[in-house]
Amino acid sequence: MEPIKLEEEIGLRRESRVDKILRQLQDKGVIRGFVKSSKRDSTDRQGIDFVVVKVGRTFYEVFPVQVTGRNWVKNHKEKHPQVPIVVVEYSISDEQIQKEIVEILTLRS
Repeated sequence: MEPIKLEEEIGLRRESRVDKILRQLQDKGVIRGFVKSSKRDSTDRQGIDFVVVKVGRTFYEVFPVQVTGRNWVKNHKEKHPQVPIVVVEYSISDEQIQKEIVEILTLRS
């Protein structure tokens, strides 16, 4: 088994925080559900870490989300400009991350 690189470990921790926040949003009824991409699968290669499902007015809406750190935003925007980004840093509260996710869902509806 290969050792995990520091960057990958940080990325996994960021995604774990967002996973927890998405579960909270699901429990509150803000979203219907979500699916986390598997590492290096086709969705992940498209720059999508999560696919979020929200109930729209008359149908389900699906939103891709990329999770990254502040220093990687420019890189992700260049590679995957169509995928909204959620910035996760240790200095950013879960409440702020949740607000950012809800804004993405609201703006894209």
